[in-house]
Amino acid sequence: MAKQSLRPQEVIVIDDASSDNTIEILQSLQNHYGKDWLKLVMLAKNAGPSFARNQGWDLASQNYIAFLDADDAWHPQKIELQYQWMIANPNVAMSGSDGFFPTLHFLSYCSKILHYEDAMIVSITPNQILFSNFFVTPSVMLKRGLNYRFDPQKRYCEDHLLWMQIAVDHYPIYFFSYPLVYIFKSFGIGGLSQHLWEMRLGYIDNCWQLWKSHKISFLMLSKLVIVTLLKFMVLTLFGPTTMSKYKNNWLARRGK
Repeated sequence: MAKQSLRPQEVIVIDDASSDNTIEILQSLQNHYGKDWLKLVMLAKNAGPSFARNQGWDLASQNYIAFLDADDAWHPQKIELQYQWMIANPNVAMSGSDGFFPTLHFLSYCSKILHYEDAMIVSITPNQILFSNFFVTPSVMLKRGLNYRFDPQKRYCEDHLLWMQIAVDHYPIYFFSYPLVYIFKSFGIGGLSQHLWEMRLGYIDNCWQLWKSHKISFLMLSKLVIVTLLKFMVLTLFGPTTMSKYKNNWLARRGK
C-alpha cells in the first residue's frame, strides 16, 4: 500500500487473532510509517473476514474505503485509478473489477502504466448483480457512508450479499475492465466440487434473505435459484473458465 501511486490517507490493519509473529511485524511497520497512517487493531479472537472488514469500515475516517486481504495484492495504481474516477463521478456508490491470477506475465502487468480514460467502465444493473458476482472483494471501493455491512454470520458469498443489497436499493455500481487486484489463492483450493456447492448454498441463502426482506419477488427468487443450480452443473462439468469466458464476452459487447 505504501507503494501505491496515490497512497491512501490511512491504512487500518485488523489482526484477526493471528498466532504467529504477525503483530511484531505490523508494529515494526507502524513504527516506520507512523501511527497516524498505519492504524492497528488486534482482535482478541478470530471472528472471520466479515467481522474484520466491518471493524475497519467502522473505524475509517475517509469518504471512500477499499479492502485488501492478507493473501492478495493491488496493482500499484489501483487507488489512483479508482479514486480519481469515483470523485469525478460522485453519484457512484461502488466500483470494482475482476481479479488477476499471477502468471508469467505478472511482473510486466505490474509495471504497466494504466489510465482510467482507457478502461472500459460499465454500469452494472441490480439484475446483473443478482445473477452474477462481478467483483472480487479486494477490488471494491465504496462510499464509507453507505448504511450496509458484511454479514459476519455467513461463511460463503457474504461479499456478494453486500453487493446485492447495495444494488437492489438502486445505488449506482460500476465495473472496471482493468483487473486491479492480484489473487494469489487459486479458485477451488480444498476440493473443487465441495467448494462450488458451498458457494451455491451461500448464494441461495443470499437470495432467500433478499426475498424475506421484500427486496425481490418470489418469482425472481425462483429464477435465481434455478440459474445458480444450472451454473453449478456447468462449473462442475466444465470448470470456472467457461463462466469467465461468458462474462468477458458480455463485457466486450457492452464496450462496443
